[in-house]
Amino acid sequence: MKPDDIIRMAEEAGFPICVGFFGEMMGTFANLVAAHEREACASVAESYEPTCDTCPSGVANAIRARGKNHG
Repeated sequence: MKPDDIIRMAEEAGFPICVGFFGEMMGTFANLVAAHEREACASVAESYEPTCDTCPSGVANAIRARGKNHG
């Protein structure tokens, strides 16, 4: 997730936009929420057929890999 995305979503949610420490905390929080959601999505994909190397597990791995590129 890019910093501009976090700021835009915070504004949409009605948060007062601050720079500095609070802004960094908000970015950290947003990335934690995104990581939790990625893992939840990956777990759902794996639950369909956890022994398949190319189907749901491949999708799950692709979902988890997004965190390496997007925070």
